[in-house]
Amino acid sequence: MPMIFTRILFIFVSAVRSLVYLMILHGCLNEFLAILSFNLFKCKLMQSHISKSRILNLYKVALADGKASKDEMQFIFDVASNMGLSQDEVLDVINHQDDFELEYPDTIQARTEHLLRLLFLMKLDGDINPKEVALIQQIALLLGLNLEMTDELIELIRQYKNGLVPEQKTVAIIKTYLN
Repeated sequence: MPMIFTRILFIFVSAVRSLVYLMILHGCLNEFLAILSFNLFKCKLMQSHISKSRILNLYKVALADGKASKDEMQFIFDVASNMGLSQDEVLDVINHQDDFELEYPDTIQARTEHLLRLLFLMKLDGDINPKEVALIQQIALLLGLNLEMTDELIELIRQYKNGLVPEQKTVAIIKTYLN
């Protein structure tokens, strides 16, 4: 299988190289660069949309118990900042959430990281509300994650709701289901 991927990659690189040579010969290098820039912009725009979708999930979990605490909102702003989103963009997502289509990350690692952020947010106010749990379970299913893994992680959070959750225990649960 890796041999097929290598061959396809080689053919793709060869085709791009040939296209660049042809464009240079025809004086179209600027067009090629414009197309490349547009595609890079499109990728960044798509990544921004997925980041905003994750922020919306976090906000919905924060509101599941009826209110978003100051600590929960600060956590959401911190996560958004790490994703390259400004506070204005976060507020825009919150204020226009009905117009926003949810999208989820492509990789299992990114989906699992998102679940862990949701779980941490649920734990942040010290109150693990059944509505928060139900919403996180629903999101985990939409992420394509194992519900048993999610439930075990929720139980682990409950055990340590007033303290630090041991990283080794969290990793052990994830490894059990993702290996």
